Amino acid sequence: MISSHILSLYLWIAPHALLIGVIIVLLRNGRYREFPFFFSYVVFELFQFCLLFAMGRLDSISLSTYTQTDLFCRTGSLALHFGIIKELFEAPLANSPVLRKSVAFPLQLASVLFVVFASAFTALLYMGERTAAFVQPYVIEQIVDTAQCGLLVVVFIWHRFLGIWMKNASFGIALGLGLVTGLNPLLHALRNYVDVNSGFTNTISAVAFHVSVLIWLYFALVQEKAAQVPNAYHPIDIRGWNAELARFSQL
Repeated sequence: MISSHILSLYLWIAPHALLIGVIIVLLRNGRYREFPFFFSYVVFELFQFCLLFAMGRLDSISLSTYTQTDLFCRTGSLALHFGIIKELFEAPLANSPVLRKSVAFPLQLASVLFVVFASAFTALLYMGERTAAFVQPYVIEQIVDTAQCGLLVVVFIWHRFLGIWMKNASFGIALGLGLVTGLNPLLHALRNYVDVNSGFTNTISAVAFHVSVLIWLYFALVQEKAAQVPNAYHPIDIRGWNAELARFSQL
């Protein structure tokens, strides 16, 4: 029987080792240029793993220092998530620079609305708790994860609205990121409101990240299919919008 310590160590090391493969594939097929935020996120995740892994084995590093470093790394990951979502929104408009700029404000507005909605929802969950408990870092992380999960749903709706298939790479990135951001708030809720061992939820979270990395690696390897469905109905004329917006921008 595999001990819990060995399992935890595997679930911590294995997915980050696989990230090296993701980095190599993205460099070889040139997709790091198409998804620079995602590439930066993968590199950052690998870097922060190496940093935290080394710190965890040094007796001179205090628990508070390790915790603060972990919090900094989590903050960096959450910030890069927003950049990845922005890339996924702009992916179907790669050949329409004017349209790509035009979706920037709606995306920012949607991000703010989802953060407000997630904050209100989380506040209801923590109603009766002290204010200090509500502003704990893990609660803020839960709010941001919930908002980002909602934005990823909008990404799929956005592609459907444009009548365009998501590229394999875009689909894989969104699916893997959605698994991570969508599961974390549920695990937080289980940990806070159900008598669930924290070790169990941590294991589930690690497994989810492991699966996400495998998804990213697979979709980084597969060849792209046609980005657009033949004879598909398009709710909007992208070329028409691009031409009109370009004309108005010159006025």
